[in-house]
Amino acid sequence: MTTPAFQHDEDLIRARYGRVRRANPRSLRILAIALSAIALGLMIWIGLGFSKAQASSQIISFNVVDSGLTTLHFEVTKPAEDTAECVLEALSTGFAQVGVKTVTIGPAETDTVTLFEEIKTSELATTAVIDHCTLVD
Repeated sequence: MTTPAFQHDEDLIRARYGRVRRANPRSLRILAIALSAIALGLMIWIGLGFSKAQASSQIISFNVVDSGLTTLHFEVTKPAEDTAECVLEALSTGFAQVGVKTVTIGPAETDTVTLFEEIKTSELATTAVIDHCTLVD
């Protein structure tokens, strides 16, 4: 039994794996246009999400008065005409929540508002944090 003598590597590959189908250039163009449109739409969607006004906060200081009270001095930055809601937490040594307070900050004359709030606690806190601040419709 004799085996065929292959003249080129292409003949050997074709004999082993079969004929290779080449992609249609028109199909590739349509696929590229569709992927570009999807990518453009995704970039616009992400850009619009980041352009919305947001509220941010920063702690200036906190003071653990006793086992029943912790004070928090902080500032909130938001558009002056908007209302924001911030959730303040007092935490114990194990980072368990021992006090929580929701504060509403209404429209103001400036974008940054400085506040001083008291958080009632169920036991001695070791720190106070701002969980989050969001704009209210």
